[in-house]
Amino acid sequence: MLRPGGVLPPGSVVGGNGRFYTIEEVLGTGSNAVTYREEAVGASLGNMISEGMRCTDAEATRIGIELLRILSYLSSLRPPVVHRDVKPENIILEGGRWGGRVYLVDFGGVQGAAMSAMEPSSLGSTIIGTYGYMAPEQFRGAAQPASDVYAAGATLLFLLSGRPPSAFPQERMRIRWRGSPDAPGLQPPSPRWATVLDGLLEPLAEDRLSATEALDILEGRTEVDRQQTDERTPESSREQRVPRTGRSTFQRKKSLARRPAGTRVELERTPSRLDIVIPPKLARQALGGALVKERIAIGQQKFRIGQELAVFRDGSVDFLGARNTRVVEGLTSDIQGARIITSVIVNGVPQTVIEVLEGIRKHRFGEGLELMEQQWLVQEINSHVEALGSTVDVDSLPPPEAPAVFNDDPEAAN
Repeated sequence: MLRPGGVLPPGSVVGGNGRFYTIEEVLGTGSNAVTYREEAVGASLGNMISEGMRCTDAEATRIGIELLRILSYLSSLRPPVVHRDVKPENIILEGGRWGGRVYLVDFGGVQGAAMSAMEPSSLGSTIIGTYGYMAPEQFRGAAQPASDVYAAGATLLFLLSGRPPSAFPQERMRIRWRGSPDAPGLQPPSPRWATVLDGLLEPLAEDRLSATEALDILEGRTEVDRQQTDERTPESSREQRVPRTGRSTFQRKKSLARRPAGTRVELERTPSRLDIVIPPKLARQALGGALVKERIAIGQQKFRIGQELAVFRDGSVDFLGARNTRVVEGLTSDIQGARIITSVIVNGVPQTVIEVLEGIRKHRFGEGLELMEQQWLVQEINSHVEALGSTVDVDSLPPPEAPAVFNDDPEAAN
């Protein structure tokens, strides 16, 4: 039964411990705010999986669609209803069998948050949820409809793999459900599922798919870019050239760059996010000769470029636990494009960097990489920005600054 402050409409299911009830009528705000009727006994998704039951891909898709429809409805209410504890134990299949009607139960988190908000001493937020299924923003007490969507993604990951989200490797708050060299991953049933899992499990709420968007993908109303879900970069036979005047070397989609053999740059691309990690390189010009490790993340709404500087101590490199990091952030929609420019010419040899233009701001990184690596990353960045809905026209970008020229070769100086 919902207590005062409950906001669930008629037809919502509440309960637990194997017994569930459907709200029939909302009577008011007194101590008996609702009437209810007992529902058929079912079994939780968590129990069914734990007992060794496995479902078909078609059944997993059906459960995902029904769960997302529930969340889409709850988020459409005003104010929206945030469950806060979506997990396999709170997903009930009627009759405890595959094909049974899907229920979302245990709305105690809604009640608890509502009661907390009414307390005079309350800070206005309550941390409610289950580790492994909680979205990152919930740990700050900032639950929102997108938090339930994240939990739904973690629940569906459990349904498809039979493993809890915590069993998968994580990096920068992102569940690496595809696995890593040290841990097996999940082979999704289809490219649509890969896109949905990536979109639902986005660490940043603003970059996460909504329940409605995920529904459109699973039900086939939204096309999926199969190349992006494959994480492989198409090959290119285009000849490489060194830009001596700062001219861009961005390659159009019909002539894509390939991942260079032997590169140590890490790149992970999904339909909604591009993550790049450039291992430590000596950045001679951009950062005053420092050893720097760089991370670039471009999501649907925001981008972030971080440069982590190291110090040398007792003959070894110390990155100071990320305390010495330079970070710039901005809106992805403001990115005009990426290009390779010549930043400096030393003893007649051009030194190139990647430059991302954001309005009047210019962000440079990738110094010390081979030209082939820079071309590959520029292509991936521009292609991803275009896939998110922006137009990248490198030819219309303002001309780059003239490179500085240095000559520290004594013989050349004479």
